[in-house]
Amino acid sequence: MSDPVGQWIQRAYKASAASNCVRRSVGAVLVRNGVEVIAGSNGVNRRFRSCLEAGCPRCTAGGVVGLGYEFCIWVHAEQDAITRAARDGTAIGGSTAFITLRPCLTCLTMMISAGIRCVYYAEDWSLAPELEAVYQSVAGQLEGFERVPLAQEAVSEEESTGC
Repeated sequence: MSDPVGQWIQRAYKASAASNCVRRSVGAVLVRNGVEVIAGSNGVNRRFRSCLEAGCPRCTAGGVVGLGYEFCIWVHAEQDAITRAARDGTAIGGSTAFITLRPCLTCLTMMISAGIRCVYYAEDWSLAPELEAVYQSVAGQLEGFERVPLAQEAVSEEESTGC
Protein backbone atom coordinates (compact mmCIF):
# COMPACT_ATOMS: atom_id res chain seq x y z
CA MET A 1 0.00 0.00 0.00
CA SER A 2 1.56 3.29 -1.08
CA ASP A 3 -0.92 5.55 0.74
CA PRO A 4 0.81 6.76 3.94
CA VAL A 5 -2.53 7.41 5.71
CA GLY A 6 -3.65 3.88 4.90
CA GLN A 7 -0.33 2.51 6.14
CA TRP A 8 -0.76 4.26 9.49
CA ILE A 9 -4.34 2.99 9.76
CA GLN A 10 -2.91 -0.49 9.13
CA ARG A 11 -0.47 0.12 11.97
CA ALA A 12 -3.39 1.13 14.22
CA TYR A 13 -5.09 -2.18 13.40
CA LYS A 14 -1.89 -3.97 14.39
CA ALA A 15 -1.86 -2.03 17.67
CA SER A 16 -5.44 -3.15 18.30
CA ALA A 17 -4.16 -6.72 18.65
CA ALA A 18 -2.91 -5.77 22.14
CA SER A 19 -6.48 -5.03 23.28
CA ASN A 20 -7.88 -7.20 26.03
CA CYS A 21 -11.48 -5.98 25.80
CA VAL A 22 -13.86 -8.83 24.97
CA ARG A 23 -16.31 -6.55 23.14
CA ARG A 24 -14.13 -4.73 20.60
CA SER A 25 -10.44 -4.25 19.80
CA VAL A 26 -9.40 -0.69 18.95
CA GLY A 27 -5.95 0.64 18.16
CA ALA A 28 -4.47 4.12 17.91
CA VAL A 29 -1.12 5.39 16.66
CA LEU A 30 0.24 8.91 17.14
CA VAL A 31 2.61 10.05 14.40
CA ARG A 32 4.70 13.21 14.06
CA ASN A 33 6.82 14.07 11.02
CA GLY A 34 6.25 10.63 9.55
CA VAL A 35 7.54 8.82 12.65
CA GLU A 36 5.48 6.80 15.11
CA VAL A 37 5.52 8.51 18.50
CA ILE A 38 3.43 5.99 20.44
CA ALA A 39 0.66 3.44 19.97
CA GLY A 40 -2.16 2.34 22.22
CA SER A 41 -5.04 -0.09 22.44
CA ASN A 42 -8.21 -0.28 24.45
CA GLY A 43 -8.50 -2.53 27.48
CA VAL A 44 -7.90 -2.93 31.16
CA ASN A 45 -4.64 -3.22 33.07
CA ARG A 46 -2.52 -5.76 31.20
CA ARG A 47 -2.09 -7.93 34.28
CA PHE A 48 -5.61 -9.19 33.43
CA ARG A 49 -6.26 -11.43 30.43
CA SER A 50 -9.53 -9.63 29.70
CA CYS A 51 -11.93 -7.01 30.93
CA LEU A 52 -14.25 -9.82 32.12
CA GLU A 53 -11.49 -11.21 34.33
CA ALA A 54 -10.95 -7.69 35.69
CA GLY A 55 -14.65 -7.45 36.55
CA CYS A 56 -15.91 -4.85 34.04
CA PRO A 57 -19.61 -4.36 34.85
CA ARG A 58 -20.48 -3.12 31.36
CA CYS A 59 -18.91 -6.02 29.49
CA THR A 60 -20.25 -8.54 32.01
CA ALA A 61 -23.79 -7.19 31.50
CA GLY A 62 -23.41 -7.06 27.71
CA GLY A 63 -24.27 -3.34 27.47
CA VAL A 64 -25.79 -1.62 24.48
CA VAL A 65 -23.32 -0.28 21.90
CA GLY A 66 -22.66 3.40 22.56
CA LEU A 67 -24.18 3.43 26.05
CA GLY A 68 -23.11 2.61 29.58
CA TYR A 69 -19.49 3.64 29.34
CA GLU A 70 -19.68 5.12 32.83
CA PHE A 71 -19.78 1.48 34.02
CA CYS A 72 -16.81 0.40 31.92
CA ILE A 73 -13.40 0.01 33.54
CA TRP A 74 -11.19 0.01 30.43
CA VAL A 75 -9.46 2.88 28.69
CA HIS A 76 -9.94 3.76 25.05
CA ALA A 77 -7.02 3.30 22.64
CA GLU A 78 -6.56 7.07 22.32
CA GLN A 79 -6.51 7.45 26.10
CA ASP A 80 -3.99 4.62 26.37
CA ALA A 81 -1.65 6.29 23.87
CA ILE A 82 -1.97 9.75 25.45
CA THR A 83 -1.53 8.56 29.04
CA ARG A 84 1.40 6.27 28.14
CA ALA A 85 3.07 9.22 26.39
CA ALA A 86 2.52 11.36 29.50
CA ARG A 87 3.90 8.62 31.76
CA ASP A 88 6.97 8.20 29.57
CA GLY A 89 7.55 11.94 29.08
CA THR A 90 6.93 11.68 25.33
CA ALA A 91 5.72 14.88 23.66
CA ILE A 92 2.71 14.35 21.40
CA GLY A 93 1.83 17.95 20.54
CA GLY A 94 1.59 18.51 16.81
CA SER A 95 1.06 14.83 16.06
CA THR A 96 -1.58 13.11 13.96
CA ALA A 97 -3.76 10.30 15.32
CA PHE A 98 -4.62 7.23 13.26
CA ILE A 99 -7.38 5.16 14.87
CA THR A 100 -9.30 2.06 13.90
CA LEU A 101 -12.59 3.53 15.19
CA ARG A 102 -13.98 7.07 15.19
CA PRO A 103 -13.11 8.54 18.60
CA CYS A 104 -15.76 9.22 21.21
CA LEU A 105 -16.41 12.83 22.20
CA THR A 106 -14.29 12.53 25.34
CA CYS A 107 -11.30 11.17 23.40
CA LEU A 108 -11.79 13.79 20.71
CA THR A 109 -11.63 16.63 23.25
CA MET A 110 -8.70 14.95 25.02
CA MET A 111 -6.75 14.76 21.76
CA ILE A 112 -7.43 18.42 21.01
CA SER A 113 -6.27 19.37 24.53
CA ALA A 114 -3.13 17.25 24.06
CA GLY A 115 -2.23 19.20 20.92
CA ILE A 116 -3.04 16.52 18.34
CA ARG A 117 -3.66 18.32 15.04
CA CYS A 118 -5.34 15.75 12.78
CA VAL A 119 -7.38 12.59 13.27
CA TYR A 120 -7.89 9.82 10.72
CA TYR A 121 -10.10 6.85 11.54
CA ALA A 122 -11.26 3.72 9.70
CA GLU A 123 -14.57 2.58 11.18
CA ASP A 124 -17.46 4.99 11.60
CA TRP A 125 -20.42 5.40 13.91
CA SER A 126 -22.68 8.37 14.69
CA LEU A 127 -24.64 9.95 17.48
CA ALA A 128 -28.21 11.19 17.57
CA PRO A 129 -28.50 14.22 15.23
CA GLU A 130 -28.47 16.87 17.98
CA LEU A 131 -25.36 15.35 19.58
CA GLU A 132 -23.72 14.67 16.22
CA ALA A 133 -23.86 18.43 15.50
CA VAL A 134 -21.95 19.11 18.74
CA TYR A 135 -19.47 16.34 17.91
CA GLN A 136 -18.80 17.75 14.43
CA SER A 137 -18.36 21.23 15.91
CA VAL A 138 -15.66 19.90 18.25
CA ALA A 139 -14.05 17.92 15.40
CA GLY A 140 -13.94 21.18 13.43
CA GLN A 141 -11.34 22.48 15.90
CA LEU A 142 -8.81 20.05 14.40
CA GLU A 143 -6.77 20.85 11.29
CA GLY A 144 -8.04 17.59 9.81
CA PHE A 145 -10.69 15.03 10.73
CA GLU A 146 -11.37 12.33 8.17
CA ARG A 147 -12.63 8.80 7.78
CA VAL A 148 -10.32 6.47 5.88
CA PRO A 149 -12.44 3.40 5.17
CA LEU A 150 -9.89 0.63 5.48
CA ALA A 151 -11.43 -2.49 6.95
CA GLN A 152 -9.42 -4.70 9.28
CA GLU A 153 -9.93 -7.51 6.80
CA ALA A 154 -7.94 -5.48 4.23
CA VAL A 155 -5.05 -5.34 6.68
CA SER A 156 -5.13 -9.10 7.15
CA GLU A 157 -5.32 -9.71 3.39
CA GLU A 158 -2.35 -7.43 2.68
CA GLU A 159 -0.30 -9.13 5.39
CA SER A 160 -1.07 -12.57 3.98
CA THR A 161 -0.07 -11.56 0.43
CA GLY A 162 3.23 -10.13 1.59
CA CYS A 163 2.41 -6.53 0.65
